[in-house]
Amino acid sequence: PARFFLQELMLYTCFDRKTYDDWHEDEKCIKAYTENVEEIKTVKKQVMEWLENVEEARYYVEEALKNDVNTKETGEVLDAEKEQDDMDCEEEGNEADPLYEHLNPGDHSEQEFGPSGRWCKTIELKEDKELDREVQNLDRNQRK
Repeated sequence: PARFFLQELMLYTCFDRKTYDDWHEDEKCIKAYTENVEEIKTVKKQVMEWLENVEEARYYVEEALKNDVNTKETGEVLDAEKEQDDMDCEEEGNEADPLYEHLNPGDHSEQEFGPSGRWCKTIELKEDKELDREVQNLDRNQRK
């Protein structure tokens, strides 16, 4: 947090060289930030009206994620009903919906359809000399 606090102090407060040097010690920086947090918020609101004050919250979220928060346990605490619904769905298993039953291929296997080579007509290419002869026979409007 000290680095974030140092950035905030440098951007939104007045300071001299000695104060700046003191802020590079983590404890002094945190202390200075806590003393000037209201001033920093006021300056931020005036300088950047459109910016919501979420940077500090983002920082604390990142710190919480670094501390290996158990998301499963947190999910159970915050939304126990959803967790219960998920467990109920797992117990019930998958059920076929009657509205989409016609889309199920059923017992058909791939072998019933035959090899894919029979589905399309084979393209036969003519020899170059024969193609040249056919082009020669085209009239002036067909050559365009």
